[in-house]
Amino acid sequence: MQKYFRNGDEIVYDYLIKLINCVSKKNFFMNYGLWDENNTTLKKANKNLCNFIFEKIDLNSVDTFHILDVGCGYGKQDFLLHKMLSSSSKIVAIDLSKKQVDFANKCRKKKKINKKQLKFVEGDAHCLVDYFDNKNFNRIISLESAFHYKDRSLFFNSVSHLLTKDGSICH
Repeated sequence: MQKYFRNGDEIVYDYLIKLINCVSKKNFFMNYGLWDENNTTLKKANKNLCNFIFEKIDLNSVDTFHILDVGCGYGKQDFLLHKMLSSSSKIVAIDLSKKQVDFANKCRKKKKINKKQLKFVEGDAHCLVDYFDNKNFNRIISLESAFHYKDRSLFFNSVSHLLTKDGSICH
């Protein structure tokens, strides 16, 4: 991940979000989107991809979820997901970018969402077991993020320790 960051400045992501906002105003999704005949703008395609992933993690299978979103960016997908879950469910979202995590937490506070239900933290996808307890999540998502991870085997090994016995990952 260090190649994306220089001296603590998140140069690449700063330019990327500026580019995204030239094409799609006030859009803080950090995915390429899932485009089709009904989703022909960037923001609609971004939401469509999120909804596709949410279908894959089978949100109807249990009443309460404890979800980890790895590489959450500005957290836009987590705000969508939060609306779909029961009040007893929890989402923890982690990203390497302090700037993006701070932005997401400001949005969470503005939306008056309790941090027990949705929390954004700064951290490295390669060291997930350093931040979280084993067997703590029944769903883990990494929406268009895993290709950034220098050592994906280390990431997937961490994920295997964090998932409950009946848990699943979608990336």
